[in-house]
Amino acid sequence: MAKIGRSLLGVLVFVWSVVAFADVKVTAELDRQKVNQGETFNYIITVESTDSVSVGEPRLPSLTGVSLLDASKSSSSSTSFINGKFEYLQTLRYVYVLQAEQVGKHQIGTTEVVVDSKSYLTAAVNVEVVAGGAPAPPIAGGGGAPQSFDPFADDIFDQLLQRGNPPGGFKTQPVNPNEAFFIQVDVDKSKVYEGEQVTASWYLYTRGNVLTIDTLKYPSLNGFWKEDIEVATRLDFTNEMYDGVVYRKALLASYALFPIKSGQGMIDPYKARCQVITPSNFGLRRANYYTKSSKPVKVEILPLPKEGQPADFTGAVGQFEVTAKLDSEVAKVDQPVTLLVRFDGKGNAKLIDLPTIDFPSHFEVYDTQKESHFEKDGSSHKEFKVLLIPRQQGDYEIPSFSVSFFDPDRESYYTKTIPSLPIKVAPGDGTKAISDAPLAETGAGEKLPAIVEPPLSLAWSSGPLLTKTQRATLWSAVFSFILLFLGWQSRMELGWGRKRQDLEQLLRLRLKVVHQHLDKGDWRQVGVSVMNTMYMVLGEVSGEKGASEEIEKMFLKAPPSVRREVAEPLQKLMQSFEVLAFAPESVVGPLKDPKKLKDLVQAVDKVLFKAVRLGVGTEEMDSSAKSEKNV
Repeated sequence: MAKIGRSLLGVLVFVWSVVAFADVKVTAELDRQKVNQGETFNYIITVESTDSVSVGEPRLPSLTGVSLLDASKSSSSSTSFINGKFEYLQTLRYVYVLQAEQVGKHQIGTTEVVVDSKSYLTAAVNVEVVAGGAPAPPIAGGGGAPQSFDPFADDIFDQLLQRGNPPGGFKTQPVNPNEAFFIQVDVDKSKVYEGEQVTASWYLYTRGNVLTIDTLKYPSLNGFWKEDIEVATRLDFTNEMYDGVVYRKALLASYALFPIKSGQGMIDPYKARCQVITPSNFGLRRANYYTKSSKPVKVEILPLPKEGQPADFTGAVGQFEVTAKLDSEVAKVDQPVTLLVRFDGKGNAKLIDLPTIDFPSHFEVYDTQKESHFEKDGSSHKEFKVLLIPRQQGDYEIPSFSVSFFDPDRESYYTKTIPSLPIKVAPGDGTKAISDAPLAETGAGEKLPAIVEPPLSLAWSSGPLLTKTQRATLWSAVFSFILLFLGWQSRMELGWGRKRQDLEQLLRLRLKVVHQHLDKGDWRQVGVSVMNTMYMVLGEVSGEKGASEEIEKMFLKAPPSVRREVAEPLQKLMQSFEVLAFAPESVVGPLKDPKKLKDLVQAVDKVLFKAVRLGVGTEEMDSSAKSEKNV
């Protein structure tokens, strides 16, 4: 019995050690608080944990008065046995090399670090930049990370050559052929109208061999509606000669950008860390890690002219054609007929709205569906399917309608007109293919078949009685199993509950920022912040972290209760906030009205917290989601 007691005690100790949580500490510091203008200094983020944890890349705040030159990362772990206990410590150190640019006192705000899905914020730190003294050259990979030292540092005078650039565009060129690698940005236009396409592409140039590449930061492109042209999943190199030097060049990413507001836009840098083999001074070849960023590019954005703007202009900029047709010129009473309206051309067709059409009084607009797509060559299309229900026989016509666009090449508006479409409505057979109530009221939709569970069958079959020794052994095993199961269950429940509390806390912080923008009347930032928060919540409840998944895919991977109760209202809200975040101001319309905006924010508050409660609760496991998919 003493042996059994000691075994059970060991089981309980093991279970408690599994349930225990790691202590995490995140700090930020500077290696110097006072630097000369032009000098470099280190901003250091340290993450310490008493357990092995997953740490995301720190999210730095906006920097003023200083600029980021380089970054490096190092990690270490140690185990010690003190006072009869094992103690483990994991340390990660992120070192950011900053250069002092503007004289004065500057603050580096809080940095967010996500550790095991929990957000930690560092304290702000201050630095004073003083005039005087020759600026020290930038030191890449400082802070004790020799693997990031770059002997081929950028020329600090940044002599950008502009030869061979397209008119009005911007393209960085190689400056120092001894650089391990550099990232070139190529922008086809630097002066555009609001809503006009700007194509921005980033390329990696090197004279060495790139073994690995880690994209540390994609351009955030705030102030632009972004469409992917190509995002490389592997480096396909071609040779390019410049000033007699042969470089190896590979595309990293290419985007079609559409500015959403007039003023000065900024295409921010693309940042990557590469392991590159370069020749040494003795002719030997070695592999080192280097971190580089592209140059930021300013874009002047002109407002669309108010003079001569047609009443049927909805904000579309580009060269478009429009077509319309009925799927049948003969219909029957109470039987559906579809009007197809399609826009094709150069520009962002996703911003086009269906113009107002004065349908015959005996036609009911039952439903309108839309589908859009952007092609890699810069063309796009948007198609509207308008489902009409004729309620009375006779000869009718869908009246002519028009829609206007702005052509940035000609700097003028133009109008496309669709001629009227005749349709003959014959008597019906007395049945209605579709009821009078619209889809939203009938709740029409595909129903899943009911799940029929097999009957539970219990049977007892007598057998030979166990001996005392066998019974003792059996009960000891059962008791040990119960303890292990309870320990496992408590850890799972505590872990899930903690994750839900952490996510709710992070959601409150995000929504607090949204309400701050709301109080300031900054509707654009309200839209951007809400969209980011929606993706964050859906990423957590679906297990995809929201980085690159489409909304529909994240809903499919979310628990069934989230899909049933949250998907529809959240998608409707997302459409409104997507317009607020990315559409030109002329398209936003009444959505930016303070009262309307406040109502939308209150609605999204409720829906997101409901998504967290349903998606990170203990009622539904992943297995239930899988079961539903198999139904």
